[in-house]
Amino acid sequence: RQVQQFSTATSSYQYLSLADIQSETALKQNLIQHLMVFENYPLTEEAFDEDGKGGLFGITDVQGYEQTSYDFNLCIIPGKELEIHFIYNALAYSDAYLQRVQAHLNQLIQSVVRNPDQPLAKMQMVTDEEQALILQQWNDTELLVDQTLTIDQLFKEQVKKGPHHIAVVDQEGTYTYQELDDKSDALAHVLREKGVQPGSIVAVMVERSTAYSLAILAVLKAGGAFLPISTDHPSERISYMIEDSGASVVLVHDPTVAYAERILPAATLINLDDRSVYNGVTSDVQTLHLSSDLAYVIYTSGSTGKPKGVRLHHVGIANLQQFFINDLGITQKDKVLQFASISFDASVWEFTMGVLTGARLVIVSKDVVLDPQAFSEYMLRHEVTVATLPPTFVTYLDPENFPKLKTLITAGSAANWELVHKWSAHCRYINAYGPTETTICATTWTYEGQERLPQQVPIGKPIANTKVYVLDAHGHLQPQGIPGELAIAGISVADGYINREELTNEKFVADPFIAGSRLYKTGDMVKWLADGSLEYLGRMDNQVKIRGFRIELDEVENVILSQTGVKEAVVLAKKDQGGDACLIAYLVWEQPEWNRDLRQELLATLPAYMVPTYIHVLERMPVTPNGKIDRKALPEPVMIREASKQLNPPVTEQEIRLAEIWKEVLDLQEISVDDHFYDLGGHSIKAIQLVARLHKEGIEVKIQTIFQYDTVRGLAGYLDTVNRIRTTKAQDKKELETLIYAHFQVRSNYVEVPFGSKQRAVLYVEENARDKHQEILSLLRRSCDPVIQPHAIQYLDLSQKAWEKERKHFQEATFDEKETLSWQERLVNDLDQKLLRYSKAIVNQQTFIRQPLSPSQRYHVQEKDISGTVIRFERMIDPKTLEKAFLDVLERHHLLRCTLAFEEEEPYWKEYPCPREIALPVVDVSGDSDDRKEAVRHLLLSEYFYKQHDSIGSLSYKVILLKESEKEYSFIFPASHLIFDLISSEVLQNDMNLYYEALENGTDLSEHDRNTYWDFVRQITRGPVGIEDQLLMEEFDLHAFENSLQSIERQLESSSALDGYTIVTCEVDMDNPQETENARIPIALLARFCERSYGVHKAPVFLMNFGRSFMGNHYFDVLGECIDHIPLHIDPTWSLDELETHVKVRLDLAKERNIHFTYLVQNPDVTENYPLSHHSLIRSMQMTPIICNFLGEQNKSQPSEYDHLFIKGKKRILFEASYTSMGKMTIFMALPYREDERKLRVILEEEAKKLIGMPLVIR
Repeated sequence: RQVQQFSTATSSYQYLSLADIQSETALKQNLIQHLMVFENYPLTEEAFDEDGKGGLFGITDVQGYEQTSYDFNLCIIPGKELEIHFIYNALAYSDAYLQRVQAHLNQLIQSVVRNPDQPLAKMQMVTDEEQALILQQWNDTELLVDQTLTIDQLFKEQVKKGPHHIAVVDQEGTYTYQELDDKSDALAHVLREKGVQPGSIVAVMVERSTAYSLAILAVLKAGGAFLPISTDHPSERISYMIEDSGASVVLVHDPTVAYAERILPAATLINLDDRSVYNGVTSDVQTLHLSSDLAYVIYTSGSTGKPKGVRLHHVGIANLQQFFINDLGITQKDKVLQFASISFDASVWEFTMGVLTGARLVIVSKDVVLDPQAFSEYMLRHEVTVATLPPTFVTYLDPENFPKLKTLITAGSAANWELVHKWSAHCRYINAYGPTETTICATTWTYEGQERLPQQVPIGKPIANTKVYVLDAHGHLQPQGIPGELAIAGISVADGYINREELTNEKFVADPFIAGSRLYKTGDMVKWLADGSLEYLGRMDNQVKIRGFRIELDEVENVILSQTGVKEAVVLAKKDQGGDACLIAYLVWEQPEWNRDLRQELLATLPAYMVPTYIHVLERMPVTPNGKIDRKALPEPVMIREASKQLNPPVTEQEIRLAEIWKEVLDLQEISVDDHFYDLGGHSIKAIQLVARLHKEGIEVKIQTIFQYDTVRGLAGYLDTVNRIRTTKAQDKKELETLIYAHFQVRSNYVEVPFGSKQRAVLYVEENARDKHQEILSLLRRSCDPVIQPHAIQYLDLSQKAWEKERKHFQEATFDEKETLSWQERLVNDLDQKLLRYSKAIVNQQTFIRQPLSPSQRYHVQEKDISGTVIRFERMIDPKTLEKAFLDVLERHHLLRCTLAFEEEEPYWKEYPCPREIALPVVDVSGDSDDRKEAVRHLLLSEYFYKQHDSIGSLSYKVILLKESEKEYSFIFPASHLIFDLISSEVLQNDMNLYYEALENGTDLSEHDRNTYWDFVRQITRGPVGIEDQLLMEEFDLHAFENSLQSIERQLESSSALDGYTIVTCEVDMDNPQETENARIPIALLARFCERSYGVHKAPVFLMNFGRSFMGNHYFDVLGECIDHIPLHIDPTWSLDELETHVKVRLDLAKERNIHFTYLVQNPDVTENYPLSHHSLIRSMQMTPIICNFLGEQNKSQPSEYDHLFIKGKKRILFEASYTSMGKMTIFMALPYREDERKLRVILEEEAKKLIGMPLVIR
């Protein structure tokens, strides 16, 4: 009757031919491929007359041949017996298939014959043989599993087998099985105290890390069930899940606690990184729960507009454990990847595959997942052997980059044959399938080189203790090749849904084939393949999978309809222009204009993967004749541009290049440089594809960069900035912030704030980058101009503009003077301890080498002069790298590892081996006020720099690193003149920078050809070469030199004020700046002073010489005391040129003839060859020597304390000169007696004016 009614209803369209109908469809001639014919032409019957009598005529010996253009024809010929003929295309259907069709049709006919009145719904076409094949052979999955064990008990078994094996590892650290067991025991005890018991649900809101494993095990041990929640979900969704599940405790850790505190009551939170949580907790936890109790809850998309929670027990995981061991062959040697977000049940699959088999669980962070190159490197570094990945992600990976991978499992969405062939050549390839409601996995298929392959990659056969059925709409088994709904039964089927009894009863029903068993109706359409595998065909309802995410279209529709102004909405899953599945929302607004903020509104409720890629606005929805929305008539997805926005084409070369790549990846014809990536149909997988495409073009970016700079214009500007700072270093605020983002994908805010009397630059960085502090410092040191380097770095929640409050706090920073023990005493005491530890690292060694002193050092043993330097770093440095650099300096310069010793009053050096490591004493005042910093600087100089060093038995120097801010360091190096002179200061500074930069850049320094201080000592102790004693006396006029000094000495002895000293400092601006670089002016000025003050015709001046070049050998790269005093007898009447020539000739003679005058004084053995010179020089030095010291360029004068210490108690006249880069010469004169300063100034001013025509400025 139904067929007749339908035929009658369509009679009005009979004027249309089949060809016309086909031409109006997308399938054209392929619209109909099957034909059923009921023959009613009497080919074998006799014709009857009107009275019903036969015999009029009959048809005999009929032969015919029929052919159609359809692939399958079912012909039914009535008569005394029905004849059924199959006519088919042998290229489309096999004989075996048609035999099965024949059997099914025969089964149905027999069923009708047996019971003609039964409803069609009760008829079953599966034969007895097929039913036996399906139920007994294809579902033969029985495996003995101990169903009494809980997940935590299964874990304890692995702890006993390998307590010291590594259980879990992430980018931050590891846990062994024993450590993970102990710590989870402790946390479980805390949860018990919080009221957790069997049936309790505890939310776990942590990032992918070892904290996830710790939290899961602790909850299970306490007897509760864990509910994993991703912080990627909107706060509204998170709040709903916690409320719906009844979770009263939420486990968080440092990376998630700030977000959790904003959206959840603080009383419910337990921070796993808070050590106080574990205080006083015992490690023994008694098991109170059973394997049948609730183990975990996973929320999936729900059709009502709210997600639904699936309740799962321990037994399903116990079954999976045996599957991992017996079928997948996972062992202790494997390293299993934890890839999935914790909110998806795949994360439970990965976690249990790792820790319930004794393997190592390797956890990968989200940042690494989003960077294909970093992901490949991470997998290789950790030698991952087993990975479960979505096919959409695997598509963009190269198998060659994963040489250690043994097993690849794809799951979450449909795989393809290209993927299978690509990866199966490198590792075992498994395609897995399973809904959350059946404990993650129900079927698997392994590629074993099969030649005959189905159209789609199969989802495989049921795993252990799992039954799978393909059912028709009435619950009957479907035979091989016939589509139906997949139903899953077995011990892994979930309990049902939280607070959704009606839906639970609809989806979880009694298993009609096994008494007492339950099955879950998946809603997935599948069919059996000939080998008993299943082929996935799609969904039977509005549930879809997009990039592996399970989505109920009804939920998305309901959320859109709840938005203000939406009149109608339909959401579909379609393939976009690029062939990728995506969500498309079609909507009608109550008002004609539409709201571009709709995406943001949806993100407040839905996870990003559930927000439609395309939003298509219609004036009205297409409808069917019965008034329902005609979904088939909805247009193909297109990107709708906001009416108020104009199309801004790319202009710059970079924009044009990027726009072409964007169009290619997103499959668009046009693009505006201001269009947002997500608005154009972009998503995380598209972003990976875009990054891969950009890498091919030589453009290095990370996934997060696409999300941060999500327009062509923004990305082009970012790349231009990065390219600029790669070659020049960051020069301003914008470039510095871009630099930080380029490397760490975190936002930063660079601000200038007043700090005392100065401005300080503070870099505020997103709080989640706190653990990357050292890397950030390293980057700023390496790639940021010192001028723009910040003085401090603070980590804040930038989204709440918390830096304003922090900036005020930074401005108000001060120090407390009300301390019981003065800060000066505490600082010195603490620093002395650090200096002692530093010294002991070198001196407290058993072995040493005995080394000689140089002549200059012998002189300073008596004089005990101080020296040293302060090296300033006006840029960001790494103290640990500086420490290593100074260790290289120690290795290079032997005197820094020496202590002075005496044997029968004869001094010598004890040289100790270089230690393997040292700890530089550091004083950190970076958080103190300007006043405190200044006070500390003064304290360090007065306590350590301006004091004589006792070198006997101890090091002849001290080393202190003063940190004033992140970009202001002072390397304070007070030393005895025994080991340090002016050139040593330059050597130390150069070597510190050289070694530091080498370590920073990873370069190797080859130093085999550098001299040592002992080479220098051997050089000068050879004595003069090629010059006799008398000639040396004559060349340097030593006899007259001594007489002139004697004349001055007699005048000084008659002075009544030899117990004091006088200092005069003056400056002179030179017309010719080059003149300041020559020592001749201070020498000439000193000679004229001697003539005016002491009445000598020639001035006996000891010129301090660097003494580092002899006979073609140079020692300017050696740290140590090398200074010599060259005797010069200077005529004040000489011109400057004559003076310069005289000095140069003597200095060259000393170099060429290996003459070191201090050696001639200090070594008694020279009396044999140079008795005249030796005695003359000794007598001169024993008087009051006049010393001229030309220091060269010194842009910072020595402080007054240095003047005092260098002069007091010294019987010598000192005349020092230096110049600045600005052409100004400074002259410092010190007399070892009291003199009228005004008299000295007059002499100097008058003689300077005569000499150079420029007045002196007396300070």
